Amino acid sequence: MTEKGRLEPVSLDALIDVDAPLSDRQFQRKLESYRAERDFYKHLTTLSTASVILIATFLIKVFPTPEWRELVNVSLSGFAISVVGCAVMYALAVLDTDSELSLHAQMPTRWVGWLPITAGLGGFFVGIASLAAFAIHNLS
Repeated sequence: MTEKGRLEPVSLDALIDVDAPLSDRQFQRKLESYRAERDFYKHLTTLSTASVILIATFLIKVFPTPEWRELVNVSLSGFAISVVGCAVMYALAVLDTDSELSLHAQMPTRWVGWLPITAGLGGFFVGIASLAAFAIHNLS
């Protein structure tokens, strides 16, 4: 009985030549993508920080006797987590971009992790949702 050859799946990484240089057009697209990504992180950080400042400034003036104050704490915590997550995402993106683009070679897979992305976006959405629930409850 002869043993048949075993077919192993070929990974995508084995098919891609990572040492091949990028064309100028591909390089410009990648560079613009990195810029847009960093701008996204900066804008989300700005929105979260402004939300914390507005809540702290106007909470007592708008709602003199608020109910469900716990939602304000959840909202502030969500925005604070968003600021930290976005700062980490931005720092990782800057380090990743600068190290790769200086060589003008093929860019490896992005290594910005899922934890700071989840913290940045998730914290922002939790902050907005809890602030909206607080406002709806106290305005009705």
